[in-house]
Amino acid sequence: NVLTGIVKCTPGAARSKATDTAGNFVSGLSLGTNGDSFDFHFLNLATVGGRDVTLTAGGGITLVGNPIVAARDDTDNAISVGVGHFRVRRVGAAAVTIYRIG
Repeated sequence: NVLTGIVKCTPGAARSKATDTAGNFVSGLSLGTNGDSFDFHFLNLATVGGRDVTLTAGGGITLVGNPIVAARDDTDNAISVGVGHFRVRRVGAAAVTIYRIG
């Protein structure tokens, strides 16, 4: 799903979702050299509070930043739009870092 640039999830309750492995990111996203990167957005389509999705690291993955994508909140003073912007960056042949950048 990351290859499309948009990953969607509509959780019925709070849950964890593991990333793929670093090796699969490196080959699947054509991250040929260290420093190559790919951005994607993770959309939490839930509209009920507490139905957060927490990304967890697959093999060879380091997560940097907040891995929790909260459910969308439509109130005027909302702090969550239900979207996380992430960057996958190759740091080795079998290692990537995923940064939360938005």
